[in-house]
Amino acid sequence: MRREITGWYSERLHRHMPLVAYGHYGPPVLMLPTAAADFLEYERFGLIDSLSWFLNEGKVKLYSVDSVNRLGLMNEQASPEEKIAWMQRYDAYLTEEVLPLIRADSGGCAPMIMGISLGSSLAANTFFKHPDLFSGAMLISGSYDLRGFFNGFYNEDLYFNNPVDFVGGMHEGHQLNVLRHGGKNLPARGSGKPRIARGSLPTSFRQKASHTNSTSGDTTWRTTGPGGANWCRSTSDNASDRDQSSRS
Repeated sequence: MRREITGWYSERLHRHMPLVAYGHYGPPVLMLPTAAADFLEYERFGLIDSLSWFLNEGKVKLYSVDSVNRLGLMNEQASPEEKIAWMQRYDAYLTEEVLPLIRADSGGCAPMIMGISLGSSLAANTFFKHPDLFSGAMLISGSYDLRGFFNGFYNEDLYFNNPVDFVGGMHEGHQLNVLRHGGKNLPARGSGKPRIARGSLPTSFRQKASHTNSTSGDTTWRTTGPGGANWCRSTSDNASDRDQSSRS
């Protein structure tokens, strides 16, 4: 199994950011670590070994990155504005530095993004901001209301980095069209058995995701799962979607 560590100095984050890639072929998955963990967390806790068959058979490729939560959300000395700034810079690091590397290494394929706990919260934040850059999101045991890190502080910048707020406030347009009709995979897990997003994410998510804005279980996002049809979509496919949306 391919295991390759790389990294670079991120001007956005003002620090060296390592990344490890596993597997030689298959649909890519970008993995965000939990809480203040590092890029090797999933390997240390045995997840990579448990997926070794899929990695060796070319069913999936995994890319695990570092977190900056010790400097941002989990830093009790940071002001609310500093915490938000770290979230914004981390989102830009993922979309403008990490995603180009993954696409270049995966034949232009748009990755799924996943995380556990606080990693899931940040994965949701990035996915819902940029749904056309990802094939889906795998959100495991996350909280999608991050106001608890801000001790009562609230402003417009926090609104646009708090998924339960900005997703619920999305207006009709390209972004919602991508989420509703773009073939996105969104498996999610809370407590108990794994459930599809409509059954486990906040009502604001479910209403916006649904074709009908219904909170019943009749309409769900596409959930073909790893290796399923349309999971691996290139950025050119998404560009085509944007062109069609602008002409309609």
